[in-house]
Amino acid sequence: MDENTLILKNARHSFCFNIFIHRIILFVCVFVLIFYFQHNKIAFSQITGFSPNQIKDLERVEKYLNSIKSLESRFIQSSKQGIAHGRVLILRPSSLRIEYDLPVPVLMIAKGGTLIYYDKSLQETSYLPVNQTPASFFLKDKIDIFTDFNITNIERGPKSIRITFVQKDNSLGGRVTLAFEDAPMRLVKWQIIDPQGNVVDVMLQQPRFNIKLDKGLFIFSDPTSDTPEFMSR
Repeated sequence: MDENTLILKNARHSFCFNIFIHRIILFVCVFVLIFYFQHNKIAFSQITGFSPNQIKDLERVEKYLNSIKSLESRFIQSSKQGIAHGRVLILRPSSLRIEYDLPVPVLMIAKGGTLIYYDKSLQETSYLPVNQTPASFFLKDKIDIFTDFNITNIERGPKSIRITFVQKDNSLGGRVTLAFEDAPMRLVKWQIIDPQGNVVDVMLQQPRFNIKLDKGLFIFSDPTSDTPEFMSR
């Protein structure tokens, strides 16, 4: 491989890596925040400015989220970078897989203490400590959402509920809105607006909840290595 080709390859990888790491961090934020609800009871004394009906909606949302043990879904993600399609799988409490469809050649797997980013076209693998990403919260056993978050808005439509919140210390950055269908309740969409005003919308397509997932889907086999990652975790 000549020097110019190597420079172009490295530049391409750096550009792709930065874009998709940003996307995935925003993407993972949502699952992190969703599962924050799942381990905690809502503290009524900490919810100020909301009506009794809004508090009841929060209780119902929490009960619904508490019932989710696994998730498999197609998704459409839209942002200023364009539109991307893919598949997401979650197996509580610590396993996450997000795989984009071509032409986005990216696979992300989070489990244990590591987030793996794999570029299929370049066959290059990058590793990030989970504690340097929002996924670290997803892996915690118990989090008190009202210690870490402020709920800023609750909206109710005829058959929908939208909840918007931010993190108090702003370590995740920006504002998150979760959208649910109601009667019956189902998570269908979320939106993230980062501190720079960038908007990422994710719509779930035919999500399936509480299904059995193959744990092998959360094992990453590095094509440059003979040893699969996460085999012993």
